[in-house]
This record gives sequence, structure tokens and C-alpha cells, in this order.
Amino acid sequence: MIICKVTIASIVDKHIIVLILGLGITFPACFNQYWSVDKKQITITSYSNNDFKKLAQLFNLTSKDQTIINLSNVQEAAIVYRKIVRLSPFNFNPDHLLLGITTKDGKEFDLDLGNIDYQGLATITLYLSEAGAKVSDQQGILRLLSENQNLFKHFHKKWASL
Repeated sequence: MIICKVTIASIVDKHIIVLILGLGITFPACFNQYWSVDKKQITITSYSNNDFKKLAQLFNLTSKDQTIINLSNVQEAAIVYRKIVRLSPFNFNPDHLLLGITTKDGKEFDLDLGNIDYQGLATITLYLSEAGAKVSDQQGILRLLSENQNLFKHFHKKWASL
């Protein structure tokens, strides 16, 4: 009986080790750069490209990289929908909706807007405008979102009809 308990314990230990290694490899892939905005600043939080460092950052063992941009330092902001080239209707990679920021000292940042709704984007553009930034929306993204239009269907007429 004692041999059986040792064998079961060693099997459990191996499974735990595999589980920990598996999580250590896959868990960091679930987290990417993110950003937040309020009436005064944009805070961009970035993680290391090294998965082991990123894991340490996620558990607050090492610090994350943070960039703070005061809204009063933003010169221009542009809302841009970048579509990817699709050679097949089976390409499910997403297009990119971005907020391009240029600061007064010439630094440029592309902030991913993801699946933002009209109200969220309108609030961000209001904060930027009130801080004195020039905000451009040459593709009419705000209008399209206010009309609840699907951006993919609007910018991919060929694929949206399939």
C-alpha cells in the first residue's frame, strides 16, 4: 500500500509540474499592451516580449512599463480604420481600429480601440478636443458608429456580401 501511495503522489506531482509549465507558457500570451484615458492623461501599460519576464510582470514581481501622456501634450489625434488584405473569405484576422496620437514633442503612438462603441470613442475625442488637440476622423468612423453600422461590412463591401 505504501508503494501505491508514493506512485499516485509522484503522478500527481508530474501533472502539477506540467500544469504549471503549461500555464507559464500560455498565460502570458493572453495579455498584451493596454491603455486607459481620463480627462487629464492617457496611460499606456506595456509588457515585455519575453514570456518569463511578462509572467513576472503579471504577478507584480517586476514592474510593467508605463507611459503617461498628458492630454495637454497631445498635438493631434486621428481615428483610423486599417483593413488587412484578405485573399480568402476564410481569413478571420481582425482589422485594426486605431487612435493615432502625435505629441507636441513629435512622439507617435497607435492605440488599439478594439471594439469600442460610439459613446466611448466620442468621450475620448471630447477629452482630446477639450485639451486642445486637433482630432481628425477622415473615414467618418464616429458617424458610422453613431449609426450602429458594422465597420467590417462598411470597409469590406466585397467580403461582406458573401
